Amino acid sequence: MSRTGGRKSAAGDRPLTMALHRMMGVDLTAIPAVGTGTVLTIASEIGPDFSAFPSAKQFCSWLGVAPGDQDQRRQAIAGPGTQGGQPGRQALRMAALEARRSQTFIGARHRARLARKDRAVAITATARELACLIYLMVTRGEEYVEKGMDAYEKRRIDRTFANLNRKARTLGSSRPS
Repeated sequence: MSRTGGRKSAAGDRPLTMALHRMMGVDLTAIPAVGTGTVLTIASEIGPDFSAFPSAKQFCSWLGVAPGDQDQRRQAIAGPGTQGGQPGRQALRMAALEARRSQTFIGARHRARLARKDRAVAITATARELACLIYLMVTRGEEYVEKGMDAYEKRRIDRTFANLNRKARTLGSSRPS
């Protein structure tokens, strides 16, 4: 088995990447950390028709990367009737691990999650983010546009100032923002 599941496709994978692009309707390997192996796993699990999932929430829940699934999954393993999506979940979790090394918007968000959350929770949250991106790209037919780390930093600073302004207002500061 190849170890390039979550990594970017090599030059030899170009025909496979093009075939997956034609099948899914969009280039899912454009998402940082999502390689041909991840897309191949998702395509083999679901195919190009995501009509079984009315929303991204239900898609993430089926994959087992929705918030709160960890406790429910442990209970479900003991009994019969576990949900599908195990290979897809594993592929997305491996892609989330790859995101930690990428100098992209998703990589920066994953590193921020790692700073404030447990490692397993951060990986699941990033896998959920990737699953939502995949769902939206396939259902809407839109290509992925990388925002970059500068956009993440600008967003983080804007949110920090907004939080500080809100705290100042609640404490009775009369200074304008």
